[in-house]
Amino acid sequence: MNLKSSSIPLLFKIAFLTASVIILITPAIINGYPLLHGDSGVVIISGFEHFAPIERPISYGIFVWMTSLELSLWFTILWQAAITVFVVDVLLNRVLDKEACKYTFAASLLLASTTSMAIFVCQIKPDFYLPLITLSICAYFFGQKTARIEDLLLLAIILIGSISHLSHLPITTGLVMSAVILSVILRKKGIICSAKKVFTMISILLAAWLIAPSLNYFLTGSFSLSRVSNVFRVSKLIQAGIFKEYVNDRCRQDSTFYLCRYKDELKDYKTYMDFLWDEDSFLYDDECQEKGRQYCWIARNDEFGLLINDIQSQSKYIKMIVNDGVKASATQLVTITIPDYASYQKHSYPMEMARKFLPADRKFLDKAKQSRQELAFPVLNMAQMILIIVSLIFTAIYFINFKTTIKGWKIIFLGSMVALTLIGNATFVGIFAGIAERFQSRIAWLIPFYACILLLDYFMTNKKRSVNYTSE
Repeated sequence: MNLKSSSIPLLFKIAFLTASVIILITPAIINGYPLLHGDSGVVIISGFEHFAPIERPISYGIFVWMTSLELSLWFTILWQAAITVFVVDVLLNRVLDKEACKYTFAASLLLASTTSMAIFVCQIKPDFYLPLITLSICAYFFGQKTARIEDLLLLAIILIGSISHLSHLPITTGLVMSAVILSVILRKKGIICSAKKVFTMISILLAAWLIAPSLNYFLTGSFSLSRVSNVFRVSKLIQAGIFKEYVNDRCRQDSTFYLCRYKDELKDYKTYMDFLWDEDSFLYDDECQEKGRQYCWIARNDEFGLLINDIQSQSKYIKMIVNDGVKASATQLVTITIPDYASYQKHSYPMEMARKFLPADRKFLDKAKQSRQELAFPVLNMAQMILIIVSLIFTAIYFINFKTTIKGWKIIFLGSMVALTLIGNATFVGIFAGIAERFQSRIAWLIPFYACILLLDYFMTNKKRSVNYTSE
């Protein structure tokens, strides 16, 4: 985003980019406050009290604490919107090889009004980072050999985003490795791929793998990404029906197996939520319950780890895990509905944490639409589905007449990374987590965004041809 070298006046650029930021926080303006999720309360308290939650990284909590200035979550979503606009603008500049602030504004307006983009920017949850990691990786490789301030900011976004959620780091790892391979393949096609860029990107990735568990070690004494990973793994096996099968088989062999008393109960667990959050779950049927529900997660994590190892050592269950992983990944890939946001009353945990640590926000919390009713987005969901279908059709048509220019190879690189993000995210969630609407809808806007770039390239190419033909 080289503002000085462009022919567009600086004031116009600032106006376009500022307007883009405002557009992206429109859902919060309509709601009367940033959107709260069930996890928002834990995020807020972890950041303000500087403790590592047992089930998630602390890094996003620290981000919320710092960006809110300990005053208001409005500042946090302004930061999230500004980061999004920055990444989109830098990427468009580097793909189109021209100042793109007006296109950034147009893309923000289109995607905010027809996709999930603005919804995830406005929520107090780190989901907005994942699509930006993909775009930042691409923008970094499209830059010049000599690093600019923009490149340092892109690398910072990749690093911070990758450690903000348990799913982001493994997905980012796959994306970085894919980007390195793609950039080497396309090096002779005009994509800049210096050894320094590759080394820097891999260094950022290694730093993320070190920083994430180090934060946990510093705060809890446990050098790990999660202290309760086995609990989550069991919840996935329960949702897949594999854990129930395993317990039934063990009970047929040994009726004294300690989980036999839950054999009939397991069939009623329809989703991982029933196991993790239902107060009647066998997860909490233990003396650990006296010290609190979350203590049970820590106390029983090793116990569940032994069960998981036993399950994964038998070919019958390995086949079931593979089959479920394939089916769940395919299901997650097309589950792009923007989720409903529950209504949080005054004494709900997210509301209580916001009121406790951000007293200046209380007047907004009391009047927020979400404090009175559930937030649903039926029209936006329909618009997103239509736009994605149209985008996929246009993308297919575009590549029928594709020309392999330097810009064209950048477009191939970006398209490959978008596709890998969509598939990689669905695969990771399908294998290791429970299927949920938010996981794929957080990145769904990448599809129409990519189609917008193709459309811009199409019109710019035709305009250039028209000018050349006229001059002849």
